[in-house]
Amino acid sequence: MEKNRPLSSMSALEAHNIMMQLQELEFPHTFRNARTISLLKAGGIPTMSKLFAVTGQNNARNGGKRAVDTEILIREVQHNSRLSSRYQTAVARMYYLHSRYRQAGKILDEDLLHTLGSSIVEILRIFESEEWRPLSDVEKCAIGVVHMVLSQDMEISFKCLPSSSAGWKDGVHFATEHS
Repeated sequence: MEKNRPLSSMSALEAHNIMMQLQELEFPHTFRNARTISLLKAGGIPTMSKLFAVTGQNNARNGGKRAVDTEILIREVQHNSRLSSRYQTAVARMYYLHSRYRQAGKILDEDLLHTLGSSIVEILRIFESEEWRPLSDVEKCAIGVVHMVLSQDMEISFKCLPSSSAGWKDGVHFATEHS
């Protein structure tokens, strides 16, 4: 991204390229840790933990597979461009897996936003506390844009977020609103 360009002009493609570079070239371990921690936190959401228990998705036989499958799907959407077949397949799979529970009111948009927000928060937290350098505003913006796009592609309503009616200034604003 050009130096003096406003962050609000960052495209989804630019954001995905930045995320890909961060995950593949600079901080693969950090991003994997953040995904793992945020997925563990999803199990603490009351509606999600109840659903996992009822469906058997948190037992010894299925829990590990569910966690690995989810981590792979999240990695695919964080790593690949919105226009790629891998991104589209991962989003379609996540949408399919959640759709019947969303329609039945067993998974709420607030739950999905909490899980996505947890992913953002964990990335930012690990960089602040454990990495050799902080994320730049451009990198934070990319993280926010990627997760905002994913929310839109999964048709998750933002109405429970404070800035949903006015909109977000940029990806940094979206990312920090979750923390």
